[in-house]
Amino acid sequence: MATYSLSNALQYTTLTDQTGSYLFDSGGPTGSYQNNECYYVLLAPAYATGAITVNITSFNSEASQDYLRIYDGIPNTSSYAYNGTVETWPLLKVVSGTPSVPITITASSGKAYIRWSSNASTTGSGFKLEWTGSGFYTVDSSSGVSYNSKAVNFPKNSVSGTYMT
Repeated sequence: MATYSLSNALQYTTLTDQTGSYLFDSGGPTGSYQNNECYYVLLAPAYATGAITVNITSFNSEASQDYLRIYDGIPNTSSYAYNGTVETWPLLKVVSGTPSVPITITASSGKAYIRWSSNASTTGSGFKLEWTGSGFYTVDSSSGVSYNSKAVNFPKNSVSGTYMT
């Protein structure tokens, strides 16, 4: 499982992990986020053909000042930056303060756009979220993924056994 923390390197990025990855605020799993933050991340699981489910498992921010916004879909700007028009997309959830968690959000487009912002005063422990893509994951000639002729399917829960090479 991959773990990501918001940073300048992740300010305008797309995360394509299919399932089981975590995204934290800039303080990571144990620290607090900083003042005056503004980050944008697109969660777009590779090969997902269905919805994406985002689970916020931890959240604490300055109420009505520091926000996590989750939208359904891909932004209409090349940098994914907020340009004043993002509010016209389907806004799925706005989270601030200390809500009851977990919070589950489903984006039917299969992509969730995350916007995190904090003001110039109080900070908190921030957030932790994870996501899961749904649908069938297809790898074929149109996907651009090379075919592995040595692939083997082992029986579920197998520890050892014989297989063809």
